[in-house]
Parts: sequence; C-alpha cells; structure tokens
Amino acid sequence: LQMQVEFGDFKDVVHKTGFLTSSDLYKRFVPRDLLDAMRGDAWERLILGEYATHVRQSKHEARVAYMSIVTKWFLYGVTTWRVRLSNAAENPLKEDLLLGVNCDGILLLDPQTREQVGAQHSFSDIYSWVYKHSAFAFVSGTVSKNKYQFETREGKEI
Repeated sequence: LQMQVEFGDFKDVVHKTGFLTSSDLYKRFVPRDLLDAMRGDAWERLILGEYATHVRQSKHEARVAYMSIVTKWFLYGVTTWRVRLSNAAENPLKEDLLLGVNCDGILLLDPQTREQVGAQHSFSDIYSWVYKHSAFAFVSGTVSKNKYQFETREGKEI
C-alpha cells in the first residue's frame, strides 16, 4: 500500500527485479527489526508481489486500506516508554519493560516481543498515579490495590 501511494500503479517495465534492491529502497518498506529476517531480494519479491495487487487503487484508497489494517493492530495508538520496575520484590514481572499508554489505559509490554505482560490497567481501575523527572508510579485495582513503581528518564512525559 505504501508503494501504491508513493509510486502509483505497478508497471512491469519499471517495477522489476532490482528496482528496490539496487539502492536498498526496500528498507523503507520493511520494519527495521524485521530487515534481517530475509535477504533483500526476498523482501523485494514479497513487496513487489503485493504491490502488483493494488493496480488502479488511488492514493486515497490505498491510505484508507492501510489505516483499516493498522487500526486493528494490538499496539495501534499506544505510546511506549522504556521503564525499569523498581518494586520488583512486590511484582512478579520482569524488571525491564515498556510502559504503554493508549486511550484505554496502561499496558506493560515485553521490550523484545512487545507482547503484553500481565493485565491491562484501564483508566477506570487506576486508583492514583504520580510522576517525577526520573520515575513514574501508579496504583491499580478495584478491590486489591497493586502498586507499580518504575525508574525512567521520561517520568514527566508519561
């Protein structure tokens, strides 16, 4: 879809083997953490194959199709910060985490896999929160309160 927006309709004469790999252009269309999963020519075949299926799709239609895909992603709309759990003795979580905030609440994520660790803490369940420049903490739970304290350089931004 990004190719359709940027280059218009697929053309066999132009968009052939080497179009993306000759200048490492394919790297703009592959997430950085996935680049090493395949060789450049394999990425090119995959990207050009998908690109060819979007002929006659306007830029606007391609953008709408893209948004309809990404809005379904688990992490869509989540802003994340690297944190270190400072009250690890009270919580069975890993020390190094990503703390994510979206319109529904707070998520704790594994920094490598970006998978959720523990339950999501909806804003309605967050009893209190506090921050300072080097830390962020919140208390969550309706019946039993769980306290989460984190060391982070972005305490104020969170």
